[in-house]
Formats: sequence, C-alpha cells, structure tokens
Amino acid sequence: MKKILSILLILVVVFSQSSYAALRTKTPGLDFFVPNVTAKNFIFTYDTTTQTIAVIDTYQVVTFNTNGLFDGWLHTPGTGDFTSPANGIYLMTASFIGQKVAGVAGNMDTRFTIDGTEIAGSQGGIRIDATTFIGMAGSKTVLATVLKGEVLRCEISASGTNFSLTPGPSPGGAVTPISIKMSIIRIA
Repeated sequence: MKKILSILLILVVVFSQSSYAALRTKTPGLDFFVPNVTAKNFIFTYDTTTQTIAVIDTYQVVTFNTNGLFDGWLHTPGTGDFTSPANGIYLMTASFIGQKVAGVAGNMDTRFTIDGTEIAGSQGGIRIDATTFIGMAGSKTVLATVLKGEVLRCEISASGTNFSLTPGPSPGGAVTPISIKMSIIRIA
C-alpha cells in the first residue's frame, strides 16, 4: 500500500515551451499531458435581451450584452465580435433559449464562424412544434483552431421571423434571465 501511495504522490510537473505541462510518474506508461495553466485565454459572456430573427433561413450575428469572466479576448458588450488573443485550439460552447410566438412548427439553428466562415461541424439547433410557444433550450459545442486576431462569432437562423432568442424564466425572480450564453476556452 505504501508503494502504491508513493507512486501516486510522486508527480513532477515539467513545463515545456509549447504551453503544455507534462505530468510524469515513476511508473512507465502513466505519463500524460495537460494544457499549461499559465496559458490563459478564455471568455464567458451572455445576453439578457430578446433577439428576433430578421430574415427567414439567413444566419445573423448574435450579440452579447454582458461579459462575465474573461482573459485575453477582445469583446465590446452589445456586439457579436470576439477577437482571439492568441493562436490555439479553443473549446466553444453556446447555450440558448429559442422561442416561437405563433405559426407552424420550425427550426432554430446556431453555428460558429471564424472571420465569416462557418466552422465545420458547429451547426446545430432545435425544433419547435406548432403548439409550443414556450422557450426551448438548445446548445452546441465545438473545437477549432483559431489564430491570433481572427474574429469568432456565434450566429442564429430560423425557419420564420416569429422565432427569437428569448430570456428564460427566472425561478422566483432570483436571477437575471438570459437568452444565450457562450464560453470560449483555450485548451492548447
């Protein structure tokens, strides 16, 4: 038991120049790599307004009026442009509340773009049936290589102008309802 504990407790963190930390053990085959915690680049942002679809089946840029925690990324609240601070592989996640005020069933989609070009595999959405008028939750996560200075955007589209991103309910009014939130985190 002491030998097992000593193997588990003897970890040496060696930082390389490639923004990774190597975690090494004295047991062959148990070495692994994790992102270097000194390479910070992240943002958490959200919006508290209703954003209505302007043109059917046409992607439009989502705006975010509040920045939460962030380090490195450039974003002016009320806009939808996020400028990358460094080259890297980023994990991007968006969660939204879609709503339809009337009409037939339809779809609402989100996607991520870099400098106006869709990131492959980033499109995803929800279907709202003809009798549902309450908010439906949707989310999308993607990994992508982003270069310093490139502009990342989250965009939405829907099959009708009767769809919108709408702030969700606030249980007991205790929190500020949001319509969409997004996180971008550098992982390598």
